[in-house]
Amino acid sequence: MLIIATVLLGPGTDKTVADAIASVAAHVDRFLFIESGGGAAPVYAAQAAAIKAGKPYTLTEYQWQADYGKARQFALEQARADGADYALTLDPDERVELDGSVRNMLEAHPTVDVWAVKDRDDGYFKERLIRCAAACHWHGTVCENVIGHGERKRLQGHFWEVPKTPEQLQARYARGVTSMRALIDQGEETYKWYRHMGTCLMGLGRREEALGAYRRARELALTPEDQAWSSYLICEQLVLREEHDEAKRMAALALADHGGFVPEFGWIIAFVDFKAGKFQNASRWAQLALNCPPDGTRVSFRGKNYIQGCRNLLFTIHSAPAQAEQAA
Repeated sequence: MLIIATVLLGPGTDKTVADAIASVAAHVDRFLFIESGGGAAPVYAAQAAAIKAGKPYTLTEYQWQADYGKARQFALEQARADGADYALTLDPDERVELDGSVRNMLEAHPTVDVWAVKDRDDGYFKERLIRCAAACHWHGTVCENVIGHGERKRLQGHFWEVPKTPEQLQARYARGVTSMRALIDQGEETYKWYRHMGTCLMGLGRREEALGAYRRARELALTPEDQAWSSYLICEQLVLREEHDEAKRMAALALADHGGFVPEFGWIIAFVDFKAGKFQNASRWAQLALNCPPDGTRVSFRGKNYIQGCRNLLFTIHSAPAQAEQAA
């Protein structure tokens, strides 16, 4: 089994690519570096990192077209041409932590076309490993995804991105809104496009539009994970707008949609009951949420914030005499 990691080397990636390569080196056989407008510095940095990791590499060039889907498709086709059984997608500003043996997982499930890994902070899944024999391809100018695939599974672990400057984030959010709107206007109404557009709108401070995007994403969600994550994002927006009754209604609806208690929604209800002065109810919901361990599969690692939130809320209720008296 040959696993090739494909890495696009754009401007400025020489500063981050070495750590990205080190994070996946144990799971791949070779690297394919694709110079896509970054010049010599990223290439030298990537080559040095591959040599340090003891992995062979090849280098090719790609003319950047401001379309990540096309660039990823080029990388996939190059990996196929190089004889890869699987192509692993890696960006220079990413760090990937995978649990257990990836190779054993692939061997145990030889018909799976796409393996996805969860983002540690923002709760979405990204296609990470593609079976090269599968008849699938990348699509989307930004927030790209793989379409035309058969079976899809998750790899245990997560990834995250190196923090960006405020200017970089603003440019990214603006680009994301424009790209997602273009795809939606072309008739591509999907959960992923609306969820990503909501995130970008939120980053630009356009909260009302973000809420609308998240609501539409929830309507289009096809999996329990996507439905739970979009529901949580809606609840966050409603709390920020101080629409507490609606936030509680949405959290309760989300709980009803899932077989099993999702503690993050219990935290939402505890918080809005606390804001409404319903301290006894808030205390019960917070304790219930704390008694349920987070699993990270439905709401994301950001949802773990509920643990400290619940603890703070309980401390506030039970340490303030007046509030404790009302809660009794």
